[in-house]
Amino acid sequence: MALRGEAEGEGERSLTRYVEDDIVLSVNITSAECYTVNDVWERAFMDITAPELVLRKVINFSDCTVCLDKRNGSGKIEFYQDPLLYKCSFRTRLHFTYDNMNSKIPAVIKIQTMVESLKLSITDQQLPMFMRILELVIALYYGAIGGPREGEGDEGGGLAVREAAAAAAAAAAAAAGILP
Repeated sequence: MALRGEAEGEGERSLTRYVEDDIVLSVNITSAECYTVNDVWERAFMDITAPELVLRKVINFSDCTVCLDKRNGSGKIEFYQDPLLYKCSFRTRLHFTYDNMNSKIPAVIKIQTMVESLKLSITDQQLPMFMRILELVIALYYGAIGGPREGEGDEGGGLAVREAAAAAAAAAAAAAGILP
């Protein structure tokens, strides 16, 4: 018995917008491609077979632009900020390891991303919005949004999430050269 991992896809001109209160996060991708690869990361048709229960995928993104803007009370963006990420192309490798042939969810997922050129920018006005988005992502990860994860309580999670978000945002801002 072998599991098949042949799902492939291509897409062009994707615009995704997330709105949270007065924050607008937009992600524009000119093209994306996903395909299965062999053990040397070359495009191939692969079966997941014993003893190595592994599936490898590659996702290529071209011209990815991420914008973070503030909207006014009527929902309009009066002044567009510089993009956080501008026309960045990158390749992501996904390595899925399964426990057994009947597993539907991988036991281990490894992700590697290669970026040839990175044009990253964050303004004074974007920093608080970026920290808020980061706080939401961390809260989602830890289950503070949408209810607690199975087996986890809900006591005191909000403070830990805010502290983790603040530390991550400070590290990102320092890396971008915004903070000393």
